[in-house]
This record gives sequence, structure tokens and C-alpha cells, in this order.
Amino acid sequence: MSEKILITYNTFGKLADDLCSVIRSSNIKFSAVHGLPRGGLILAVHISFKLEIPLIINLTQFTKEFPNGRLLIVDDIIGTGKSYDRAIETARIRNIQYNTGVLFCRPDLEDKPNFIIDKTDSWILFPWDKEEEPINEYQRKLYMESFGPPNELVFKEPE
Repeated sequence: MSEKILITYNTFGKLADDLCSVIRSSNIKFSAVHGLPRGGLILAVHISFKLEIPLIINLTQFTKEFPNGRLLIVDDIIGTGKSYDRAIETARIRNIQYNTGVLFCRPDLEDKPNFIIDKTDSWILFPWDKEEEPINEYQRKLYMESFGPPNELVFKEPE
């Protein structure tokens, strides 16, 4: 990891709009969108409004309301991939047809999402992340296993 990248709300909106454009250009008709907690929920709300598709809070709700539908599963970032992998496995177990989208993921991620805005090893800080909040030991260990030691904060807007 070479740097931290601070994403402002304005930049998040632009990135989310870019993801919506990529998804729209696929011509895939989605029945609903589901966001992985926490940052994925914010992205899912944005996509729900932009693409005019229902927001689904959990996969049980989706299987009841759209038994033969196609679900869009989104997240703001895929770091370790654990949350993403759990969501995909749950969708597979429930026989849900799905595609996935993300703003950022690691370049070495094996099971890549269908729709990606950028691949990076940098530490991405979204507006809802609290950098000044002390990181507990579990978070530190998880981060170190995923990315290695953090470097100083660099403010950079994506191009």
C-alpha cells in the first residue's frame, strides 16, 4: 500500500454515477440492488435512485419479492473480500441470479466483481470512515493482513 486516498462526498457521488453508467451500459435488467453493510448501503441507495430499481435490505426479502429476478450486489470497497465472499455465497445458496459492482477493489482479488470503477492497493477513506477514531486490535490485525503497514495520509481526488 503506497498511500491513503480521501474520498469526499462529491467524489463519492461522481464515482457512484460512473458505476451507474457502467451498469446501465451493460443493458442488464436488475430487479433490485443490495448493498453490503456499511458503505455498500450508501452506494446501493444512490444506485437505487439513479437506476430506478428497488433497494433490498437483505437477501431473504429479495427471494420473497423477486423469486426469478436478478440482483445487483454492491459495495464501496472490497479489501479482504470476506464480506463480499459471504454475500456471494449466500446468493448462490439461495439460487439468486446476481451481478456485482464496486467502486474500489484490490488488484489481486481473485473473484472480481462484474462492474469495477478502480483497482488499488491504497487505503481508501470514505466520508463515513472515521480516521481519527482509534483502531482496535482486531481492525489493525485485519488491515495489516490485507494491506501491510499504513503510510502517511495523502489527500488525492481520483481523476
